[in-house]
Amino acid sequence: MLLAAAILHDASKLVEFEDRTGRKSELGKIFVHAQVGGVRCRDAGLPNDVAQIVTFHNFTPPHTHVTPRSLEYILVTYADHAAADPISFVEGKPTHFDIKKRFFTVD
Repeated sequence: MLLAAAILHDASKLVEFEDRTGRKSELGKIFVHAQVGGVRCRDAGLPNDVAQIVTFHNFTPPHTHVTPRSLEYILVTYADHAAADPISFVEGKPTHFDIKKRFFTVD
């Protein structure tokens, strides 16, 4: 379950965006991120738990809070944040975990 959800959690980005510029596709304008991926997981016969992780992995702080159903959900979500937050931080964008509150400067 963990491996399948980790591999598939952002697979719907392939149809949510036109290209690497971040311009949303028609599907991306209609559906919330990962919603299409969760449905495709079900279409492929994967377990409901995998589809749930894929669908809701992005509904986490600071955006929204969805109560985790499994340890795997927590692991995929935290790994996703750990991969995305350094890039957002360097680009001056908001991060999932408020880095300025979690870290302090030592002079």
